[in-house]
Amino acid sequence: IRGRDIDGICAAEIIRRTLSDYLGVEVRVKGEGEEAEGFATVVADGKMMMGEPGGLIEVETSHPLPITALMICQKLLEYEEVPSFEDVTVCSIKAVGDNPRAAEIVEMAALKLDERGREVDRFYTLVRPKSGLPRSAAKTLGLTDEDLRGAPEIEKALPELLSFIGEDIIALHDPDGFGEAVLKGAVERHTGEPLDNLIYNAAELAGKLFPRESRELWALAERLGLGGDRLVRAYREVELMASMLRRLEGESAKRRAIEGTAELLPYAAIGAIALGERSGICRAYIDAASRYLKLRRMGRDELRSVFGDELLGEVVKAVGELRRMEPEERAGDAEWNELKSELMNRMIRFELHSPEKSLSAFLDYQSLLTGVDEVAPSKDRVTLMTLHSAKGTEFPVVIILGVEEGELPLYSEPEELVQEERRLFYVGMTRAKERLYLITALRRYGEKEGRPSRFVEEIPSHLIERHRIKFD
Repeated sequence: IRGRDIDGICAAEIIRRTLSDYLGVEVRVKGEGEEAEGFATVVADGKMMMGEPGGLIEVETSHPLPITALMICQKLLEYEEVPSFEDVTVCSIKAVGDNPRAAEIVEMAALKLDERGREVDRFYTLVRPKSGLPRSAAKTLGLTDEDLRGAPEIEKALPELLSFIGEDIIALHDPDGFGEAVLKGAVERHTGEPLDNLIYNAAELAGKLFPRESRELWALAERLGLGGDRLVRAYREVELMASMLRRLEGESAKRRAIEGTAELLPYAAIGAIALGERSGICRAYIDAASRYLKLRRMGRDELRSVFGDELLGEVVKAVGELRRMEPEERAGDAEWNELKSELMNRMIRFELHSPEKSLSAFLDYQSLLTGVDEVAPSKDRVTLMTLHSAKGTEFPVVIILGVEEGELPLYSEPEELVQEERRLFYVGMTRAKERLYLITALRRYGEKEGRPSRFVEEIPSHLIERHRIKFD
């Protein structure tokens, strides 16, 4: 550090703490007149230079030095956070059947990746099922019996896939867990041994990164700029999955780097304020630092250790300004504040009415609350609720599931309970403004065949259109 400018000190502190605290690199801070050693970062006269002492290169930037330093450090951490894909094999398994433990695999594809997630080898095969290809599956998978006629059976194909994978981590994109269950079931049935490989489900990471969005492969591909085709064939899916895996891990690493350097935001903001920079990207960093300092305090001892007594007063003033500042409202802030207020109101109501004050009691209380407050008619989305929660609401389309004996009504006697469930059913039906769908499962979980609810039979037949959908 050459000179005692606040922005230069902030930039140097950001770099020092990133290297020493996050990456475990030995760092020595030298002042004016001291020679740099090893790989050096020199902060002087509003400029930053990096490299070997004899060949320093100036970092070209249009931003204040502390913000540039934080950007560089975040990129460095992001690079360090991205995992190696060298021992990863991406797999796609296509099967027919509703029970994953007994489903028959008809197509398998796999890609081996190098450390950067690029393809180095591939495996692909069709598999001839013993029971033939159901018509519905043929349409869904884009396969025909003719395609599968010359394919090997699973007893031959599966060992070849397992040999190709070896001890690699198996990467799947499996939102509902069906593919993993199919693969594990097939391995146990045909080898007599459990599948020992670690399973990496990319859909779980996608759910954490984009919690309010679909985790289906085609939707995520569109979200990540990889194209939005609804892929069917396994050999196309693994190619897309490999690209998507790189994007997901890259996004995850970027977020971890930003979150991990949050405590350095005040230094970037203090440096910008010291330079009088408050617009554009500087404003964004100042707002972020203000939000951070509303949750955590920076003590005078910490500031004195970095800036010394000479600059302490000016720095403390900047920190106080950041704490008092009202950050500009960001997209989602209004909704977040509304959700926080609603949660607080529910907690207050719970404390007033519940004799038990535990977390589990609060969650039970929440599950019994009316769902009316969660209904947002202006938003284009599906709303899930119980029949009890439906009172007072209206929707263009209403779908009622489980309209069968043993579900609705749950009991066949006494008559008072049946009458109550009949009234509840009426409430659900009358929520529909345009169309009402009543869904009956003739066979549930493989149990014996049921029959539609008596309540349906009480509806005049000329008001009902009946459709039977059979799934192979």
